[in-house]
Amino acid sequence: FANMTHAIGGLIALPLVFPVLKYLMKPMYAPFENNWISVGNIKKIKKDDSGVQFKFTRTFKEAFMPPQEVEKNIWVVKATPKTQEAVYGGNDKKFMDHKGDVVWTNKHNAPYVAYSGKCPHLGCGYKWRNVKKLGGEMFLCPCHLSIYDAAGKVLDGPAPRALDVLPIQVNAAGEIQIIDVEYKAGVNDQIRLL
Repeated sequence: FANMTHAIGGLIALPLVFPVLKYLMKPMYAPFENNWISVGNIKKIKKDDSGVQFKFTRTFKEAFMPPQEVEKNIWVVKATPKTQEAVYGGNDKKFMDHKGDVVWTNKHNAPYVAYSGKCPHLGCGYKWRNVKKLGGEMFLCPCHLSIYDAAGKVLDGPAPRALDVLPIQVNAAGEIQIIDVEYKAGVNDQIRLL
């Protein structure tokens, strides 16, 4: 009899609890922001196939916490045709929203490639370094020693995939704009989180 009372009480409480749970869980199911963010000018990039860091600030609002300003960074490479081929494989790269609709397409022959500032292994920050022992300039994640070439390809280390390419556009004045996309670290597939 006591179990039946608890079951009936649970059924009666469910309509009261559901709106509260929905409110608390809503941020987890909110659509991705696909706004363009200006990060700098291409004048900062002096040579081909060389990583240049751009920093920007973004405001995040999570659940019922107050908004926070977060400093982030990306890397941009002025890509040679060889690097463009290595990044895109001759195909345009499409970026989707939460519904699966295309929000932007990077053309396979676009002269600039933008990478997320987070290593796909565990989300650490990485740098562009000249490592003479390894044959020149490359992206190096010092935390777990993942190494990537200018095309973002993993050369060595535990990273499960290449660097994450971001949507990028450059306007007539040379201003670089990106859509800040983040993917889950530590997995082979790109699972969009942001």
